[in-house]
Amino acid sequence: MKRNKKIIIAVVGAIAVLSATAAVRKAGSARQATTQAAIPSVVEFLQSDLVQAGTRDLQVALPLSGSLRALNQASVKAKVSGEVQQVLVREGEAVRAGQVIVRIDPTEYDAKVAQARGQMLAARGQYENSHQTWERNRELVGKGFISKTAFDNYQSNLDVARANLDAAQGGLAVAQKALNDTVVKAPLDGMVAARTVQPGEKVSPDTRLIDVVDLRVLELEAPVPMADVRALGGPGGAA
Repeated sequence: MKRNKKIIIAVVGAIAVLSATAAVRKAGSARQATTQAAIPSVVEFLQSDLVQAGTRDLQVALPLSGSLRALNQASVKAKVSGEVQQVLVREGEAVRAGQVIVRIDPTEYDAKVAQARGQMLAARGQYENSHQTWERNRELVGKGFISKTAFDNYQSNLDVARANLDAAQGGLAVAQKALNDTVVKAPLDGMVAARTVQPGEKVSPDTRLIDVVDLRVLELEAPVPMADVRALGGPGGAA
C-alpha cells in the first residue's frame, strides 16, 4: 500500500512539473508576441538619406609634374625683305586676330606695284587693239576680201596679246601681295610671348618677328610612369 502511495506521489509531481513548463513557455510566447507587436513594420527615411543610383566614369587622379604650353600658338615671320618701320606691340600685350603688329618699309613695293600696273595697262591696250583688228578682219575674210592665211595671222596676234595681258595681270597681283605683306598682322587672339625685332632692323623672308600664344587653352606635357599608364587609358587600360 505504501508503495502504491509513492508511485501516485511521483506521478502527481511529474504532472506538476509538466504544467509549470507549459505555463513558462506560454508566458514566453506571449512576451515575444508583445515585443514583435511593439516594433513598427514601416521604416521611414529622410530625404537626405535617399540616393539615386546611377553609372559614371571612374576618375583616377595621378600626381604629375611637367610644363604647361599653349595649345594654339604662332611664330609670326616676315614674308618680304626690308627695313622694319614700326613694331606696334610689346611682350605681354594682348592682341586680336588681324591686328597690325609690325610694319615694314613699303617704298620699294609701292614702286613695284606702280610698275606692274603700268605694264598691265599697256598689255590691256595692246589686247584691245588686237581684238578690234581681229573683229574687222573677221568680217573681211567672211566676204572674201582677205585670205584665210592673213586672218590666221591676226588671230595669232590676238592670242599673244591675250597671253601678255594675263601675264601682266598676274605680275600686278604678285606685286600687290608683296606690298600687302609689308603690313604684318596677328594670326590669332592671344598674348605676345616674344618680340624679336626692333624698328630699323633689316629682315628677310622667314625672319621671326613676333610670337603669339593663346592662353585660353593649355596642355600639360609630363612623363607618366609605366605602372600608371593603364590607369590613364593607355594600351590595355581603361578608356
